[in-house]
Amino acid sequence: MCSSPKGSGQCFRQTKRKEVSRSEYQEYASMIQRASAVYDRIEQEKAEKRLLLANQEPLNNIAQTQLLKDQNNVQTGMLSAVKKIILQAVF
Repeated sequence: MCSSPKGSGQCFRQTKRKEVSRSEYQEYASMIQRASAVYDRIEQEKAEKRLLLANQEPLNNIAQTQLLKDQNNVQTGMLSAVKKIILQAVF
């Protein structure tokens, strides 16, 4: 049961707060700081990867475009050769 007034959707906690010693508090604070540092480092690495990929993407697009052009030229050359053979007079 809640000890809040009728109609309120929130319940008040009925637990006692634990008394924390200074050493426990410092241990907890250092744990939180280490976790935060690890999280910040991971986020920094992700940002660096995103930046690196963003810088490499145009180079990859240019290389892929050139490769596609080369493939189209080869295919066009092959089709032209097939067309010449087919259009030759057979006598």
